[in-house]
Amino acid sequence: MLDRFERKFCKSDGCWLWTGCVHGKGYGHFKIGKKVEKAHRVSWMLYRGNIPQGYHVLHICDTPPCVNPDHLYLGTNADNVKDRVQKNRSACLYKNGRLKYTTDKIMEMKQQLNNGETTASVSRQFGIDNGYLSRIRRGLVRHYG
Repeated sequence: MLDRFERKFCKSDGCWLWTGCVHGKGYGHFKIGKKVEKAHRVSWMLYRGNIPQGYHVLHICDTPPCVNPDHLYLGTNADNVKDRVQKNRSACLYKNGRLKYTTDKIMEMKQQLNNGETTASVSRQFGIDNGYLSRIRRGLVRHYG
């Protein structure tokens, strides 16, 4: 498996950039049997060992396709959130079909509702339907980012 894995990235003195299949936010994916794993997690397992239950493999270099084990470290979900905030990647996007709203826009919508504006008025202003805005207000919208 190590041989097959190492054919999927370019080794250098810095980041080892994944050249295989990439999904989502630029993270490489690698198939092990019938299961697809994120390539940086596979790198950790191959070069460093097991990943404890509930832990993430985080990037020091902040380069999603990097699989260099020297650029990776283990962390909890809280560590992952803290890392994301410190690297200014914490502005979540809220997705409605093809529309995406930043955290700032969501907060602006909520503030207008809290100030007494109607759902219909705010939804017209932001170009979304009343039901979706109601879900945002109640915190039921899944966030991305």
